Amino acid sequence: MTYYSGEDPKDSEKKHPSGAPIPALPSCVLPANGIYYWNHRIPQKLKTRHELLLQHRQPKKKAQVQGVKRFIMDHKWRFGGSNETISDKLLRDYRQEADRGALSDAEFHFLEVRGYAVQSYLYDLADTVALAQTETNGREFLHRLCFDGSHPDQYINEANALRVNRRTYKSHVSRPDILDHLRGFNVVGPVRDETGYYRFISFDLDRHHDIDPHLFAAYVMAVYAFLVKNLPTCAIVAQVNPKNGSTVFFCFFPSRRTYGQVHALVDWLDAKAKKEIAGYSTPEIYPVYGPGKVYLPFNPEKITLGESEVWPETKTKKSKMCNPMTVYSLADFPEYVRSAKKADATAIQQAILTACQQPMPKRMKNKKKRASYGKKKTPAGGMGIVPKFKGRFLQTMMDFFSGKIQPEDDTIGKYLTPWARAIAIVEDCRDVGELKDRLQRCIDLIPDTSFSDRLSDDPNELERVMDYTLEAIIKNNGYQRRPDESTRIFLKIKKFCDRIGFVPSDPDTWAVLDNHHTFQPDLRLVWTPELAVLVRELAPVLHCTMSQVKDFLKLFFAWVEATSETGYTKVAPLMEQVGIAGSNNNITAMFKIMKAQGFIEKVKNYGCFQDADGNVRRHANFYVNTAKVVFREQMDQEAADQPDTHIMYLLYLTFLSSDSCEYLLEYRRLIVEERFRRRIRGLYGYSWKRAA
Repeated sequence: MTYYSGEDPKDSEKKHPSGAPIPALPSCVLPANGIYYWNHRIPQKLKTRHELLLQHRQPKKKAQVQGVKRFIMDHKWRFGGSNETISDKLLRDYRQEADRGALSDAEFHFLEVRGYAVQSYLYDLADTVALAQTETNGREFLHRLCFDGSHPDQYINEANALRVNRRTYKSHVSRPDILDHLRGFNVVGPVRDETGYYRFISFDLDRHHDIDPHLFAAYVMAVYAFLVKNLPTCAIVAQVNPKNGSTVFFCFFPSRRTYGQVHALVDWLDAKAKKEIAGYSTPEIYPVYGPGKVYLPFNPEKITLGESEVWPETKTKKSKMCNPMTVYSLADFPEYVRSAKKADATAIQQAILTACQQPMPKRMKNKKKRASYGKKKTPAGGMGIVPKFKGRFLQTMMDFFSGKIQPEDDTIGKYLTPWARAIAIVEDCRDVGELKDRLQRCIDLIPDTSFSDRLSDDPNELERVMDYTLEAIIKNNGYQRRPDESTRIFLKIKKFCDRIGFVPSDPDTWAVLDNHHTFQPDLRLVWTPELAVLVRELAPVLHCTMSQVKDFLKLFFAWVEATSETGYTKVAPLMEQVGIAGSNNNITAMFKIMKAQGFIEKVKNYGCFQDADGNVRRHANFYVNTAKVVFREQMDQEAADQPDTHIMYLLYLTFLSSDSCEYLLEYRRLIVEERFRRRIRGLYGYSWKRAA
């Protein structure tokens, strides 16, 4: 499938790259409303703006739109801004309706905003003028020549990497930017696609350090004279690397060609050049020979040559992101291609000779490796530096003992020492022998011991070293630069483990760590039209589907009903549980919409106070659900077992007008006060009034 919609009269007899003739479009009745689909035969006099651009035409200033050309894709378009996806079955149904002419404007707009459809305005050729020589037209013309839409959504950039469907903040996937290319910010180029169409070929003649400058210049000029002679209808632009003299010739066709036609032309040119040019060897010829990708001309770091020596330059306008810059001017580029002009041969030869005078960097055979300033290696046998667990100590240690992570060589002490501290403090184990036995149970779980020489080849040495370590841990949490701070951190871990039933030395209890992060609500939310509107508003804000938002609301409202305290660290796991990114931006936007629409109310602000020991402790905001949020279990028995959603909504409206709703709201206000008091006493050790 292609995005390119221009059809030249000469293309009617062309063949597909496979060799089969291109079938003609089926005849059908022309639409009376001026809306054409991909299966309609559009009159030759009607062209889109991009089709006119490639024909060196543009609509008049007050040209009338003669129709609309619509196309429904079989996959998400690269400029679709919505995150919602449409099933293949539904997409086929819409395409069948369009084939029959029964697709409504509303249905097409539904597909368009989700990135599955596109439309372009059609203009009459009689209502057009010659293409104006402006920078905007020239840049768009170069973009359409090189990225005409028949190639897939990938291109090379200056990092020489393929970009395939990389999402940006404002489009479904990224797209090449010609202005950034001219500025040198992101030099881009097309990628070979055997099912696509091509408007140019390029010959890349590299110069190596062992080639004489004059011989290389003579060879390049011989190739250039050969191209001028055998491609009289092609416009040729030359590009010279000022550092070494390497030259690329870009040959632009007057009309598009299939990959098969380009391949046949390149094979013919290559075979003929080997007979006529002395010392000729096949260079990189895009898109046939070589890596199948090429950087576009007009790169500011290269010398681009045209009809009048060096290509003319211009200054860009000042924008919010960039000051005015000097770039190559493309105002005359469309006319250059249309007239099949050629680069000045004398200027090319002079640019090559000047560039060849630059000294080329020599390749060092035994180049000394540059020193690394990254991770410092620790000597084998030492305990080393404890890894940075970043709040995932228990999970990291579980992954280590179960073999899910592969540690660095000779780092067994980095993991056993902190785990021994955890067993000693969390399980209150003060006997060296008992601590050694519990630690050994965990060591026996390690599936692959090849990373540690002591663990695999000399366990007695490891036992001897760990005996000293365990004695120091039992004595005063030894081998620590800040033993008091370390003990305080492990005491926090002890509270957490006691609450969820996690025992460090008992692998049978490790599963509760995963179960703890999954919240399972006990209440069933009553769905109302207001909640349906909320789902549609939150989906684009949270960058997810409406079904994910619906599952998140079930968890969120049940969490508020059960705990009231709702901080960012509490909401993020709920979002990630349903597949939504739990970023601070998403959580902030979610709270803003929910509070604005009156689904939750803030009762208590977050606090930051000192406890009895002088340590700073924090608690999050306390929220309460409003009357817009009701659960089935909070209504009568009939509502709890009601399967019909319409009857359920009527019962919900009846509940809102009853005294039971007032009792529920008052209960929520009272329970949140009690939860706040308990939270303050648990954190700071004194009454909530003193904290407030």
